[in-house]
Amino acid sequence: MKEFISHSATIFPVDNPLASAEYYRDKLGFEITFRWEDPPSYIVTKLGESVSIHFVNRADDRKPSKVHVAMMIFTHDVDKVYKRLKENEVEIINPIGTR
Repeated sequence: MKEFISHSATIFPVDNPLASAEYYRDKLGFEITFRWEDPPSYIVTKLGESVSIHFVNRADDRKPSKVHVAMMIFTHDVDKVYKRLKENEVEIINPIGTR
């Protein structure tokens, strides 16, 4: 099966794709690699070779569940990532810790 799969993408429906993508770029170090329409209704961001997050205009009033929404990005040095996020004044809901 793996020979048929190219890649995957996490797609977040948001109120403002451009503002979301700019936050990921400015605070988290992502690169904006694609924009659709003006103003953008769909934006692709990328971090490194493996992480791609897409933002699209929300099509309804539903908010995602705080219980069932998750995105995982793996790292080899969590302490370095945590330090960088704090330096960029990213709001961290759950502080770093062994779990």
